[in-house]
Amino acid sequence: MAISEEAKSLAAFEPSAFGAIHAELQATFSSGKTKAIAWRKWQLKQFWWMVEDNEQAILDALAADLGRHEMEGRAADLLGLKSDILEHLGHVDEWAATTRVADAGLLFGGLGRARLRKEPVGVVLVIGAWNFPFLLTLQPVIAAIAAGCCVVMKPSELAPASERVMADLVHRYLDRSAVRLVRGGPEETTAVLQRRFDHIFFTGSSTIARFVTAAAARHLTPTTLELGGQCPAIVAQTADVDLAARRIAYAKFLNAGQICLSVNHVLVHPAVHHAFLARLEHWTRTFAASGHMCRIISDRHYDRLARILDSTQGTVIRTAESSREERRLASAIVSNVTMSDPVMSEELFGPICPVLKTDTVDAIAAVNSLPRPLGLYIFSADKAEIETIQNQTLSGGRPSTMPLCTPDVQGLPLAVLGNLEWAITMASTAFWPLHTYVPWLSCLPIWTGSCRFVIRPTTHATRAMLP
Repeated sequence: MAISEEAKSLAAFEPSAFGAIHAELQATFSSGKTKAIAWRKWQLKQFWWMVEDNEQAILDALAADLGRHEMEGRAADLLGLKSDILEHLGHVDEWAATTRVADAGLLFGGLGRARLRKEPVGVVLVIGAWNFPFLLTLQPVIAAIAAGCCVVMKPSELAPASERVMADLVHRYLDRSAVRLVRGGPEETTAVLQRRFDHIFFTGSSTIARFVTAAAARHLTPTTLELGGQCPAIVAQTADVDLAARRIAYAKFLNAGQICLSVNHVLVHPAVHHAFLARLEHWTRTFAASGHMCRIISDRHYDRLARILDSTQGTVIRTAESSREERRLASAIVSNVTMSDPVMSEELFGPICPVLKTDTVDAIAAVNSLPRPLGLYIFSADKAEIETIQNQTLSGGRPSTMPLCTPDVQGLPLAVLGNLEWAITMASTAFWPLHTYVPWLSCLPIWTGSCRFVIRPTTHATRAMLP
């Protein structure tokens, strides 16, 4: 798809020019234009056609940036976006409606009509990620539009083909007075963050998140982050070893392990450790043989992963040849690993799978020794054991035997523990932080004016009427 010259000029962003863009969005929001449900639905429908009309351009951009296979792009990116659009379009009337305060009592809830109005917060900033550049940039934008907000979106510069396509499509399909896209790297992002927003969505690394939250704190801007963490899988003695190995290998294979919810490391019971390693190697080689492995996003990320493999004290099982020139790092299994090994020092975010031998009690201790992960995956046939692990650990999603499935469930939050370093409510639940809940109390019936307890001055008689 050819990028229009007009779109190129609009997306060529000078930091000094952002003040005018920001002022235009604030003026649009102040006009009340975006609050209208008709406008929200119109933009959501435009969003649908933006994706529907340009599927191939989106898939080509994903292939250029990440080497993503068309089937992965359709299943993980296009389907996710379309599902989100339909979810918001189908529920925006219900979600935006004023609601009755159930506990307001007869006087204020019934006669006085106490209600909560859902007012859009204002101008929202969305800073997207490179690993799913369309999905993770556009999902919060969908929620912001449905909530009646204006939006500035900043895609990741590490996925330049996707950034260019988004710049063109957003300009051509969405209301430019309310939705704008800016391009660039750290300098441009810094300039954007100097302005005051009413909410910020950020998806990316903890390092950049600290910078974003520090900038947001200067304006007391509420911020929603999605950062990931070292998500463990626990393979218990009663687990279906082949099923566990296949699903963990696939989680590491998909997008070359560059997923915040991917399995970071595996804690395996000693009784099934040998069998699990054999099946994990089998399935990892099987997936690698398909030739559909994605690329590592950049030379810097490739070199970081290569250094981790070189520094580990564990046994490295390489399943194929790697190519730095093509940024294709073959999936690797690392056995005989301890918690102090360099491979366990950070979130891997790549196709490296450390396997630690430990029983369930020590596995729980290992999970709790690290920062709370975004996901914990339990493979066990013992319901009591699953319950024990869930009760004694803290994490985001905890789907048994199915890594990566949480974002596929509409309306299910990705993580809601409240740790601002990584907590986010995804999909339709991203709609709710973008509203201010305004108490609204209509006038009481005129006859209530004769009620003595609401009339001053206070007397002994009126005080006696109170508890």
